[in-house]
Amino acid sequence: MFSHWFKYQREQTQSLKEAFWLVREANKRFNAQKAELAKNKERLFRRQNVQEWGCPPDKMQEAMRSLGDAEKAFTFMLPNSTRQVNYLEEESAFFTSQVYKEVRRCTMLDYALAREHFVDCGEQMHRHFHDVTQAWGNFLDYYSDLNKSRKEKDETYVEAMHIGEELVEEDEKGPHNEDLYDHYSLEQMPIEPSGSGLLVRGVGLDEKPSTAKPAKNMLSDFAAEI
Repeated sequence: MFSHWFKYQREQTQSLKEAFWLVREANKRFNAQKAELAKNKERLFRRQNVQEWGCPPDKMQEAMRSLGDAEKAFTFMLPNSTRQVNYLEEESAFFTSQVYKEVRRCTMLDYALAREHFVDCGEQMHRHFHDVTQAWGNFLDYYSDLNKSRKEKDETYVEAMHIGEELVEEDEKGPHNEDLYDHYSLEQMPIEPSGSGLLVRGVGLDEKPSTAKPAKNMLSDFAAEI
């Protein structure tokens, strides 16, 4: 929508530039011819020769009576050149008036169109900013600490998922097979007397049995402490 608007403005500006060029050229031609005509009339007035003025015969007497008045004498001098300069003056005034009217018309038209276009633009931008502001407001309302419902859900989720706790993976857990533990010290081994010593389950001992108590199994003690 706005691309067409600015394209219209560029094309309109080009047309107005052409119109102003016509006005400048018309004024330039008029001013040049007027200045040249004024110089010629001053030269003729200094010569004081009415025959060179080019006035019609019926006005020759009046022209001769105006030899002492330069402003009045200029009205009789060079009538053809004077008409040409007057035509250029009317042409310049016409172009100036037309351009003025056209610029005024375009200005009022552009104002109405610009107001309509930019009011639509302002409404769109206002809706956009309102939507963005409302979205950020909803975001802050939900994630702020004042939202107790959201905080309770977060705490429940953290507790359910054990977030913040150190979890032991299955492959990191130690063995729980009871067969790996040594229960030798818990078993009662019968001791039978023999001729030369003690016999423990068929194993002969030549030395006499020690009166010291049997040592406990360190592996079983460590397992029991665990």
